[in-house]
Amino acid sequence: MLFCPECGRGFLVFRKECPDCGTTLKERPDTEISGEDFTELACACTCVDLAQADILKMALKDAGITAFIEAEHFVRIRWPTIVGYPRLLVRKEDLASAKRVLYEHRKRSNL
Repeated sequence: MLFCPECGRGFLVFRKECPDCGTTLKERPDTEISGEDFTELACACTCVDLAQADILKMALKDAGITAFIEAEHFVRIRWPTIVGYPRLLVRKEDLASAKRVLYEHRKRSNL
């Protein structure tokens, strides 16, 4: 598995660069991201579309919480209606904080 040292995403398929941030992928994750982090994820919210998922992912990143869009590489190349609604995933230990950040963001944005 390859990992992005910038955003922490893991990839099962071979890629040279992260599709999100363009950073060159590494064979091993950085020290703050372990292999366990990719199996211990929880759903913070389900979004109406990929654009909303991207916005909320950035809001979480601004709050210091790493988030992943479930099956993002697949969702970006297929019609969202075929795949379903994108889910925003966070580490289980960040779930409560992520839900608070998302709640505040939606309140400010009237979403």
